[in-house]
Amino acid sequence: MHIDVHAHFFNARYIPLSGVARSRGAPRFLARFLAWVLIGLTSDDRSLETRGSWFRRTGTHRGLAVASSGGAGEAGSDPAAAIGWFADNVPEEAFASECFREVREEAARLRAERVVCAPLETLGAAAARDWLRGYLKDVHASGERVLLEAEHAEGAAAGIGGFLAFVRHLLGSEKALAEELRDSSPGVSLFVHLMMDMDHPYGDTSHYSYPHAIRRIRELCRQSGGCIVAFVAFDPYRPECNEVVEDVLQDDVFIGIKFYPPSGYRPDRNEEARRAPGRSVSASELDRRCRRLFSFCNSRQIPIMTHCTPGGMQVSPSAMTGWNSNPDHWRETLDRFPDLRLCFGHAGGSGRWFDERAAEATDPPGYPWADAVVDLCSRYENVYTDFGHAIEMLDAGRASRFANELAAAIRRGGEFAFHKKVMYGSDFPMPMPSGGWRKYYAAFLNAIRSNVELREHEEAIFSQNAADYLRPDLFLSRAASGLSDEERRMIQRFVG
Repeated sequence: MHIDVHAHFFNARYIPLSGVARSRGAPRFLARFLAWVLIGLTSDDRSLETRGSWFRRTGTHRGLAVASSGGAGEAGSDPAAAIGWFADNVPEEAFASECFREVREEAARLRAERVVCAPLETLGAAAARDWLRGYLKDVHASGERVLLEAEHAEGAAAGIGGFLAFVRHLLGSEKALAEELRDSSPGVSLFVHLMMDMDHPYGDTSHYSYPHAIRRIRELCRQSGGCIVAFVAFDPYRPECNEVVEDVLQDDVFIGIKFYPPSGYRPDRNEEARRAPGRSVSASELDRRCRRLFSFCNSRQIPIMTHCTPGGMQVSPSAMTGWNSNPDHWRETLDRFPDLRLCFGHAGGSGRWFDERAAEATDPPGYPWADAVVDLCSRYENVYTDFGHAIEMLDAGRASRFANELAAAIRRGGEFAFHKKVMYGSDFPMPMPSGGWRKYYAAFLNAIRSNVELREHEEAIFSQNAADYLRPDLFLSRAASGLSDEERRMIQRFVG
């Protein structure tokens, strides 16, 4: 019964798409247009708006559109409705834009037998929207085929298939993502979904408001029957951030908290942080909100997952906000809250674990951060780490080096044994090389089993350490009224 402590089952409707595009340099109109396109093509699984059951109940969900989930009172997603929503919400000025000239040319190629090639603005809004619905239906069907073919093509150029798979995942439903990860992780019995809350750092609004997103993920966990638990996201730029997480974690299906420094903050000393551009929250207020969070979690033994690489979803790549993820920034906080349950996601980055790598002039302070992560895990009783999204694991030679480095870190010892701090996490569905997610779990498992020193720690790495970190016993007592009998039975299996 393995545990994946680091997974994501959200799609494009949970992301402030326009703000993300603008942060990467896209003009405002183009950013809004891209957001409308992605939202219109993203599956909207309406079964998450009602109570029901799912996860292997009625077969596997596939593709951009999601079949009916089955179960009482459930309705599957409706791609036509999503397409209709997009067509009805395109602003009038878009029909006369240069963007639509390229759309019309591409449409002519895809639908040569019946496409309207006249300028859309001459048709009138109603006719233009009818045309757009037909076009998007063809894109939906052909896009699903092209993305799947490219993703599974073993001969595709490195990264291309993986990028297209990531796009496909962004357009899929939460359940389709969960089913796909479960298919590729046959030994995993419990998946931890990590939410994200990025609206305030990006100055934009996701299609699903954050309260709406919480409700959907709550239902995703309930319908999984205890196979999925979730971490609610904490964003100190959100005015009511502490109230949100405290309310959700008092009595609910959420087991922990996601803390994401690349969004422009750090655990303390935010006057030194690389901040989200244009946000007006003072450094002292960010510090206060973070301290309140840590005090709340420390007293209740609620686990926190923090991003720990210099990259990731940076709110400002030019300001290198990913540098806020330096594990050394946590030392004062851990001294102030010594019982804090904390996991450093990605183990400080792939540098040094998989390759011999010296520090470079363009690196953030102290990078590679692997040694700092090992030190903190060995120094504090409740500090852990996972190696999610290590693309190098797919290369047998580099995976072997990783195993040797991990064994060496375990041999170094410390006040708290490092072999009791390492956990399996996937970071699905972040971009992987072509077909990589079908192989990742097996590759990680093989790396552990192939090393004579690590073999004896397999159960700790894939199950026991995660159970110690998550404290399912405390979760069951805290969330008792919000869990079904089936959920309680499933989660009880991981209580020591």
